[in-house]
Amino acid sequence: MPSGPRTRAREPVAIALASGATIADAAVLGGVSPRTVDGWLQEPVLRARVGELQGVLVDRTAGALARAMGEAVETLRVLLSSSSETVRLRAADAMLRHGMAAFELRQMARQIEEIREQIAELDRE
Repeated sequence: MPSGPRTRAREPVAIALASGATIADAAVLGGVSPRTVDGWLQEPVLRARVGELQGVLVDRTAGALARAMGEAVETLRVLLSSSSETVRLRAADAMLRHGMAAFELRQMARQIEEIREQIAELDRE
């Protein structure tokens, strides 16, 4: 695999694009022209790398959100004891809405998994 300056520039360009940078900004970070970046984007390899990096970013963000959820729930629990009726109502409403949404998402995930298993079973027949 070639390892010249243009090839080495592809990774910072891919990272920048995956992070939401414009073609022009990604080109600056990679030390190449926007036209070069535009050309690279026509290649499946760079597009795949950008997609892979976006997946990593989404996974990291989801992990950070999951870690913070415990704190958010605890905050809502504390607010349920507030002296303000409005604060208590809003905290209860938030817990119920988000709790139901999480329950529904989990149910859908189970249903999707069941459907996948049924499809796999049909494919084996």
